[in-house]
Amino acid sequence: MTMPSTVNILGFKYKIRYPYQFIERTDLSGQHISLTHELRISDHSEGGDSYDAIYVNEVFMHECIHAIGCITGQEIPEPVIESIAHGFVQIMKDNPELVKHLTEATP
Repeated sequence: MTMPSTVNILGFKYKIRYPYQFIERTDLSGQHISLTHELRISDHSEGGDSYDAIYVNEVFMHECIHAIGCITGQEIPEPVIESIAHGFVQIMKDNPELVKHLTEATP
């Protein structure tokens, strides 16, 4: 799976580091680093099993939501982030025409 190297989030350019190898916290799938505007996304579990594309995309969306919360000064509870990330990825996957509409309708 490939990912873009950067993503713009509310006017901030974030570097996407994928696949990222977590050394000290091998239990992590993703991480948002606000100081360096960086999203770190792993491609495998702590046990070495590869993540499927849907899960990687949910982790990516999860970290984007952390970035949005940080930028807007909102403390978003982790279960809420999990739910929103899962929901948004599923909506985009199931409705490609909606994604096309949103990207075409927005300057």
